[in-house]
Amino acid sequence: MLERALEVLLISVVDVGFSPAVQAARLAAAAGADLYGAVLAAAAIESTADRGGLAERLVSLWDERPWDDDAEGWVLERLDAGLGVPGSVFGGQAAFDPRCEIVAAWAEHLAAESGSESIAEVDRAAAQLELAVVACGGVPGWDWATVRLLTAGGIAAELHLSLVAVARLLGWASHVLEQFGHPVASATRPHYVGPGPREIPSRPAWD
Repeated sequence: MLERALEVLLISVVDVGFSPAVQAARLAAAAGADLYGAVLAAAAIESTADRGGLAERLVSLWDERPWDDDAEGWVLERLDAGLGVPGSVFGGQAAFDPRCEIVAAWAEHLAAESGSESIAEVDRAAAQLELAVVACGGVPGWDWATVRLLTAGGIAAELHLSLVAVARLLGWASHVLEQFGHPVASATRPHYVGPGPREIPSRPAWD
């Protein structure tokens, strides 16, 4: 089951939108870098200290559960203090991606089937805080869903970034190839000309 869950996750995270890493890759390509140099620019952004330590911070947060029985109150206190919640976006930039729901469903299923009460407790905490973030006007991002699934699968937090980067290399390369031939000024705008959006099932099939 873990193998299937990882397959779903890695396919889902090939392209997660116009992220800072994607913008770096596009800018490098527009400025004259070749495919390898542009992808390296994306990898450099993806591996910054803030990004690289996110999995450890989220797992620690879910494990410690500092909100006790009032997750929404804890989130609001964080927002009032200007701290936010790791892995979440609040305000006008918050946009829900339906793929995250599928990944979260896999995480819940993996945790339930793990046979480990500690893994199940951490996943329940992640789900509880996720609901509180949404109730307070935020959206847990792709990193949140990714870390939740990999944690439910028993994969150490320090391995999360490198696993996801394997899939995102394909997405970054696609953005770079799409950007070639366009001016630098267009690096902040996508030029996608492929198939249109398709319906994503709300719940996955486990087999």
